[in-house]
Amino acid sequence: MRVTIDLDSKSNFKFMWTLIKGLALIRKPPEMIRLSASGRGYHFIWRGLNITQEQAYLYRRIIGDDKNRIRLDKLSTKRVKQVLFTKKQVTYYNDGLKVSNKNG
Repeated sequence: MRVTIDLDSKSNFKFMWTLIKGLALIRKPPEMIRLSASGRGYHFIWRGLNITQEQAYLYRRIIGDDKNRIRLDKLSTKRVKQVLFTKKQVTYYNDGLKVSNKNG
């Protein structure tokens, strides 16, 4: 199981607090920390954890993942869970035909 945290802040304090909570709870450093695609925050990724899906939801909440992201993951049965984007791109369509792409 993995735990991914989407921190929507560039605050050094929030970054360190998220990292400290994750280290205290999971007891190992994240496999990856990267700048979010928007450039306005960070993604923390822990993989290979011996926990259940319910425990992963709890860990995400405690560490500080976006509450709406957790709620959507819990409610959806078809959606891929814990998605983190590496690229922001919006594609516009007009009557089913692709009009343009725009990076966000």
